[in-house]
Amino acid sequence: MGVAHVKDRTSDRSTLARTRNPNISLICFDNLDHELVMKAVRHNTDQKWIHLYVERWLKAPVQLADGTVRARSIGPASDVYGLGAILFFCLTGQPPFLGPTVQSILVQVANREPPPVSSIRPGVDRDLDTMVAKCLAKLPETRYRSARVLAADLERYLAGLPVRARPPSLLERAAKFVKRNPAPVASALVALLAVAAVAGLAFVRVVGERDRAEEARSAAEEERARTEEALGAAEISRRLAAEGQARTQDALEEAQAARRLAEQEGSRARNAEALARDESARSRAHLARALLSLGQRAGVERRHREAWAYAAGSLEIEDSPATRLLLAEAREAAWNSRIVARGAIWMSAVAFTRDGERLIAATGDGTVLLVETATGKLAGAWSDPQGAAHSIVTSPDGTLFAWAGMGRTIRVRDARTGESVRDLAAPGEYVASLSFSPDGRRLAAVAGGGVSIWDTTRGELVQAWSVLGAIFRSIAYSADGATLASAGDDGMISLWDAGTGKARKSWKAHEKGVMALAYSCDGRLLASAGADGWARLWNGSTGEVVAALGTPRTRVQSLAFSPDGSIFATGGRDGSVKVYDVRSAELAAHLTGHEDLVQSLAFRPDGRILASAANDGTVRLWEPPAKGDRAPLSGGSFGALAFRPDGKALAAGDSGGEVRIWNPESGDLLSTLPGERLGVVSLAYAPDGRALATGAWEGRIAIWDPGSGRLLRSWTGHRGFVQSVRFGPEGRFLATTGHEDGAVRLWDPSTGEPLAGWSSHARAGASLDVAPDGKFLVAGGHDAVTVLEARTGAVLRECPGHSGIVQAVRFSPDGARFSTGDGEGTVRILETATGREIHAADVRAGAVWEVAWSPGGEWLASAHADGSVRLWDGATGNEIATRTRHTETATSIAFRPDGALLASVSHDGTVQVWDLSVLGEPLDALLVEAKQRTGLRVEGTILVAAEGR
Repeated sequence: MGVAHVKDRTSDRSTLARTRNPNISLICFDNLDHELVMKAVRHNTDQKWIHLYVERWLKAPVQLADGTVRARSIGPASDVYGLGAILFFCLTGQPPFLGPTVQSILVQVANREPPPVSSIRPGVDRDLDTMVAKCLAKLPETRYRSARVLAADLERYLAGLPVRARPPSLLERAAKFVKRNPAPVASALVALLAVAAVAGLAFVRVVGERDRAEEARSAAEEERARTEEALGAAEISRRLAAEGQARTQDALEEAQAARRLAEQEGSRARNAEALARDESARSRAHLARALLSLGQRAGVERRHREAWAYAAGSLEIEDSPATRLLLAEAREAAWNSRIVARGAIWMSAVAFTRDGERLIAATGDGTVLLVETATGKLAGAWSDPQGAAHSIVTSPDGTLFAWAGMGRTIRVRDARTGESVRDLAAPGEYVASLSFSPDGRRLAAVAGGGVSIWDTTRGELVQAWSVLGAIFRSIAYSADGATLASAGDDGMISLWDAGTGKARKSWKAHEKGVMALAYSCDGRLLASAGADGWARLWNGSTGEVVAALGTPRTRVQSLAFSPDGSIFATGGRDGSVKVYDVRSAELAAHLTGHEDLVQSLAFRPDGRILASAANDGTVRLWEPPAKGDRAPLSGGSFGALAFRPDGKALAAGDSGGEVRIWNPESGDLLSTLPGERLGVVSLAYAPDGRALATGAWEGRIAIWDPGSGRLLRSWTGHRGFVQSVRFGPEGRFLATTGHEDGAVRLWDPSTGEPLAGWSSHARAGASLDVAPDGKFLVAGGHDAVTVLEARTGAVLRECPGHSGIVQAVRFSPDGARFSTGDGEGTVRILETATGREIHAADVRAGAVWEVAWSPGGEWLASAHADGSVRLWDGATGNEIATRTRHTETATSIAFRPDGALLASVSHDGTVQVWDLSVLGEPLDALLVEAKQRTGLRVEGTILVAAEGR
């Protein structure tokens, strides 16, 4: 009531009335034009603009029916409306109209009647309900004339007098009179009670019917308001969609203009590149000859010589994969080398201490040197009056070292102090070789045709025997210490029982003398170096030959296995050191630097340094390059392979149904998925790396969580085994092929349900891939390849001309091409749009089991039935590299997403990881190395051979 009095005094300053509560938005209207209000709501979505629109409209003049014009007045009637809204809130706890936005509230104000107070709060006095309804009436003339009149009516209500909001009925007047004068009317009330009861019943019935009618009308009004609100929202959505479509069209036009500009720039760049190539042809010719010379001098393997000659003759020596590979191999051949010791005449023997921090070397004048490995500083020296030592060995526990050569004495010294422990009597005047047993308790020596074994703790001779007419050159203990192997000038290798000295086995190993013997760390292999120029690997138990390496032209004088048995090195008469991969029996490096016979070789215990002692009077340390192919990962008979999209995990599935996941850098096994006890034939990571799909025998398809190893879902999708599984872009679908049913199908990977558009093709089923944009599928089958539309499964084209089963298909990264491999060993590159064959190469290496593109599309890799993995130039189709570490069929290959690694799996139970990062070396840096190694000088962009080189 007080607020009404105050409002009456300030009504001339009111424009828009609001409560102080931020949850109530009260916009007061005079006689508003509802159509204009709706226009304000439809055309202005921002709240401040709607307020501004209404405010300006209220200030605009209005034209009356008689044609006169007057200003719109916002005065007492608006104040009464606002006070009525406040009174409504005080009685009910909520404003008359509710809505999430100002627009929706305006629509209700313009089109709906406020609900009665009693409908929200039952029991409210009818007079109050009537006064609120009068304040909130739509027409200003039906409201209270002013806030003062409203205040007076509230005072009458509080005094118990009839309010002026409506004329009171006779019954209501009587009720109020009775309330004010209870005693005088008590007697009259008793008399009228019977009549009142009858009249009351009739009145209640009439009021009930009226209330029900009012409720029905209110419900109809509310439904109409909601319908109008929905229509308004739909109109706004339609306008927004039209604006979005217009913006999209503008963006497309801008993208097309940018593409045309890029094509023009690319054409100009290609023209400039062609001109530069033409102008530098003469420079490339000189460079090609220099590179060819570098390759020959660095000892590049024979199988790559033709590639070098081709590169030189055709001038293809730009920054291409073939040239980079050849240069990288030449660079890898040149291990880092340094001289750490020199002798007055020659160096005859070398060995490392157990910690690898020092090495022991023997000179030709009878001096034994102790040298620091890191610095080459002399840490000690001993002079032996007997003459040069031809064999130096250290005990496995690192506590002792021994040397012997000319004379009849074997020197045994403390490896930590260099002090003499004891001298042992040699079996002859010239001790050719020494060997400690694996436990360090025995020391064996050969001199002439005799073999002697001493107890190193007591210095006692425990075993000795001799062979009539033999001259032994080498002796070696097996890994278990039970067998001694000896060899000599007759080319025979003999195995002896180390405990009894009884002969176990002998065989002819070389046409000439055997100069050195060495067992691998596990004792399975025995290596021999022959004067006939061959180094051979033998089965350490049976004596069967495993591999023959070298050439018959140069004597092999010395050899040594690396501590892990993965490589072994040989020293030749020509001063070269050759390093071989034990598993593949291939030459890994040809090291040159010595100028005379390499007498002795030794690996540091950690395998990171190779020491060589030669007749040129030097001891060299060789450090292998940091880059190279990783050690193989072992498991079951693998058939499928995939890198995780981030390149930090490599998954392989085997015939036992398990999936092993490794770290491709360290080779550590990260986890193993148990599988469904069915052989895993195919697998693929989802694009986000959070799911792994596998295809197995009996048509089983499974989705795994590779992090937890949990099986998410599985289902049967084909007859026979599932040959291929591939995820579509963003993991929207999973495509599979069945080997027996020839079906190509699409699935929802989240549910396992088939999707519309999958199809079956009798000639498909051997292989499958999904285009990068997800629009096409390519499927390989018998003698043909089929290109399908991914949405419908419709056959777009067939590409015949293949031979046998097309086991491998794969799209290039840009989707413009795809590669195939068939049962006859042919690798092809075809154009996706037309199916036209671009390149084809028949390598005759057995069936092609898998092909894969590098992420940039510059290389194509293939896996073959003979176990080889081949690398091709993606642009020309030329073969640029071959690797043959697998001993059985290479079944699958995959590039890491950054292109630095290539992984392959095989039925031999290994996963090979090939390091391709050397192919990314800048050509300029390699040419600087070429200059340093071959004595070339630079004239502009031309490398010219220096005089005398």
